[in-house]
Amino acid sequence: MKRRPLLQNQREGEWNMTVWIVTGLFALLAIPLLMGRGSFLIAGYNTASEEEKAKYNEKKLCRTMGVFCACVAVLTGALALIDTEAFALVYAGLLIAGVVFLMFYANTKCKR
Repeated sequence: MKRRPLLQNQREGEWNMTVWIVTGLFALLAIPLLMGRGSFLIAGYNTASEEEKAKYNEKKLCRTMGVFCACVAVLTGALALIDTEAFALVYAGLLIAGVVFLMFYANTKCKR
C-alpha cells in the first residue's frame, strides 16, 4: 500500500510539529484531570452554580475527562506516526464517537 501524506501541499515538518504540540497539550491537560483536581479545566462545570455542581461527582467527572484527554493524546500521537488518509478517517471517527460517548457518560454516570 502506497503511503500518501495527509497534507501534500504542506511541508511534512510543519505538520508533524503541529500534531506533536497538540499531543503534548492533551497529555498535559490529562495529568491534573486524572488526579481529580482539574475541575477548573472543564468547560461548563467551572462556571456552573453551586447547586448545579452539587449534582455531579467532581472527582469522577475529572477522571472521566482525564481519560478522554489521554486517549486523544495517544490517538493524536498515532496520527503523527501513521500519516495516512485512512488513519485520518479512523481518527476522526474515533474522536466523534469518543465525544458522543463522553457526553453520555458524563451526564449519566458522573451524577450523584
